[in-house]
Amino acid sequence: PYSEQNGLPTPPVVTKELTQTALTVTGTAASAMLESVVQARCTSGTPRLVLSADDIGAAGRDLAPLDASTGFDLNKLNPGQAVQAAVDIAGDGTLTLKGITSDQGAAGADDASQGQGTLTGS
Repeated sequence: PYSEQNGLPTPPVVTKELTQTALTVTGTAASAMLESVVQARCTSGTPRLVLSADDIGAAGRDLAPLDASTGFDLNKLNPGQAVQAAVDIAGDGTLTLKGITSDQGAAGADDASQGQGTLTGS
């Protein structure tokens, strides 16, 4: 086991990588459902939300900040929280937050009070 007391494991842990090997474009989507992790919430000025690009952080990237000015209470969301979000996709690739809810295990996913906006139709 790895610890400060025992040192590095043998053999060393290999960092996992994501590699896209192919891409097939079948059309332009107007909306999407995302599973993500809240990275930051910006409540000053135009409220914005920063979400990870994937649900486990393997990509090591975040999405561009999403405007959350239409009735979203960002104080219900905490950095590190797993969420499911619905977004609209503009022709230029800009994402607009349509709805968001907790995806923190069964208890969070079943907590209707965590939902904001709409998650239907995506």
